[in-house]
Amino acid sequence: MEQPKNNSDSGDGPRTPEGHASTTMTEFAKETDRTFLAAYIEKTRALYQAHGLSDENFTYVSGKSVEIVYTPSAGQEGHEGITHGGIVAFMIDASAGAFAMTVAKPEEVAVTRGTDITYNQPVLTGKPVYVRSAISPDKNEGTKRQVFIRTEVIQDDSVVVSAETECMIARPEVLARIQATQE
Repeated sequence: MEQPKNNSDSGDGPRTPEGHASTTMTEFAKETDRTFLAAYIEKTRALYQAHGLSDENFTYVSGKSVEIVYTPSAGQEGHEGITHGGIVAFMIDASAGAFAMTVAKPEEVAVTRGTDITYNQPVLTGKPVYVRSAISPDKNEGTKRQVFIRTEVIQDDSVVVSAETECMIARPEVLARIQATQE
């Protein structure tokens, strides 16, 4: 993935690739008339807030990526000073899923089919983390029903965790049928 430029004076703001406009995912959903995505964001707001995130943490970089900027807290530790791997996996899934929703047509939804995660180094608590998802260029073969996404978790300018996620693209009624079988 393209190495981002830090456009924030404080060093912990969005790291937008130079020359690309960015917006929050909520704004993207409204601007592109993605009613399902907007409803999903509203429905999951409390879940993300419980993990210390708001809509402002999710940035869509026009045509390039989705980025999440956050600082893991001590309450998210697995071991002292180290973010629990499940929290990191949650952030990877959130970023990859959000990006898949930008690739899908406005009336479609994206669901995660599987993710392979490689933990290269621990993600430290109390330090900003950038979770960036984009198309995995070597795996997408032109299928319209699935998309492969590469996610990098960056801390202190190093990729500490990387992942490959496969997302399925479907119409909302397909998702509703799947949910109905679970009831």
